[in-house]
Amino acid sequence: MSSQALLNPKPSFKPYSLVHGSQIQAQFILQDINQTHYGVIEYYNTNSKLQVPAILFEFVDVKRPEAAKAKLWLNMDTWEIESKGQEHLPDAVFAEAFQAHLSSWTESEKDLRHSRALESRFFEAIKLANQGYSIAYHELFPEDPEFINVKLQNRKEYLLDDQYLIQPGENRHHVTLVFVAQPSKAETLASLIATWNFSGEFDVIESELNENEIEALLSELARQGEISLKLQKRREKMRRQAILLQVRPKPREERPAAS
Repeated sequence: MSSQALLNPKPSFKPYSLVHGSQIQAQFILQDINQTHYGVIEYYNTNSKLQVPAILFEFVDVKRPEAAKAKLWLNMDTWEIESKGQEHLPDAVFAEAFQAHLSSWTESEKDLRHSRALESRFFEAIKLANQGYSIAYHELFPEDPEFINVKLQNRKEYLLDDQYLIQPGENRHHVTLVFVAQPSKAETLASLIATWNFSGEFDVIESELNENEIEALLSELARQGEISLKLQKRREKMRRQAILLQVRPKPREERPAAS
């Protein structure tokens, strides 16, 4: 990956501590050859549409936090410091010395950074999932090129946006389906929103269609067994991803005490 490709998404990078829900703080402390101590802040990409294997390191002088902050970019594919994008380095060997420090990192320390990068990229979806909201499949898998379309006999076609409850411990296994008529414009609203439990039972939440159109659309979806199978596989894939992203388990419902 080129330096330019790494630097283009720079506006979407945020300090990891902010992504994690706390104030800006250093991830570790480092001392350079001049005995200067730096708090090192790690920045990660937070745009879920972009897969950017990079970390921006910002160095805050512990004794002079108001001083210009050195910045270095790390390519996580190679674990090499990028030659471009370096700012405010205190001396000529600063980048080289930091590269030597990175070379001492264990595999577990590298795995931690990959985990932070993944968490940061999808932090908005994680935040919503933690609150119990359904998450769209393509929110967590934007690189997947496959979209599901439902075609009716009258040649009308609908794009299907499938959404799932993914908190560990969630025992509701339905999918929320958002149907958008095709071709659509950017401002087009959903034609139909419904939940489906995969056994033929639908619960219509909102619709711009009449009853006959709803019946035709949902019957066609239920008839196509390959779509049902694909949605169930996606649901399981989403829940595995939720564990990887450390989505919080669903709170247990407190049962009323027996009288």
